[in-house]
Amino acid sequence: LRVDKGDMTYIWGGIQYLAVEMIDFLRVQSIINRIKSEQNIISKCLFLQSGQLVWSDVDPHLTKLIVQYLSTTILSSLNNLPRKPSGSFLVGEEAKLPTVFLCDCSFQLAVYHVVNTTLVLLLNSSPSNQFYARFTEKD
Repeated sequence: LRVDKGDMTYIWGGIQYLAVEMIDFLRVQSIINRIKSEQNIISKCLFLQSGQLVWSDVDPHLTKLIVQYLSTTILSSLNNLPRKPSGSFLVGEEAKLPTVFLCDCSFQLAVYHVVNTTLVLLLNSSPSNQFYARFTEKD
């Protein structure tokens, strides 16, 4: 491997990790843990801010593939997708969820987006309407 001859974004698969303060990272992790404890169909999550990865509980190699997929398909067409200021599912809700195969497991993919924040959810099974309502209801 000749790092001096290569582009670092190519070596890391184009993933850009967002450097955040420790307290902000812990807040993100706390939110993810709360969501996962309330919604038992959520198996794994990724949290992105402005397209940069902040947190993932997916294997790093697989995280790279998921982020690359998001960047080249869903997030690149963000301006053309219907969105609500309070947040909406870019993938999911009204359409059938795509199935993602990671190693020997299959998951349903749901992508929720609010302003510059994207939450990628890998689900064990198809969600109910109550699942979607939980994300869109206002406290």
